[in-house]
Amino acid sequence: MTKQELEIKFRVWDKKNKIMHYQERIELFDDMIGFRFKHFETDNIDCLVIMQYTCLKDKNSKEIYEGDIVRTSDDRVLAVEWCNERGGWFPFASGDGCGCCEYDTYSPYNCEVIGNIHENPELLTV
Repeated sequence: MTKQELEIKFRVWDKKNKIMHYQERIELFDDMIGFRFKHFETDNIDCLVIMQYTCLKDKNSKEIYEGDIVRTSDDRVLAVEWCNERGGWFPFASGDGCGCCEYDTYSPYNCEVIGNIHENPELLTV
């Protein structure tokens, strides 16, 4: 993989069967993402939650996906989600440089994935 090439990967939470499925590389501009996951053991595509790989890895080199829960270097527990205001994945995107949101920006290399919002929602309530 070259520096210019991004890994486009997704995982899917099957709400009905409570199973996480991982899909390897999907070509850019693939409008058939839902179709690729339709073969899962569900009769309703609405039961599937598609989450994208952020192209980031935690301090243990574990891939970080949308919906993951991370423990930060100062022991905060946060969910990874896309943030339009910051133009990236929270809590890693630093915003536009204005300084208003720099205080809670973390390096993924100092965080650890400890679960995800579907399989471990209780981690966010602790």
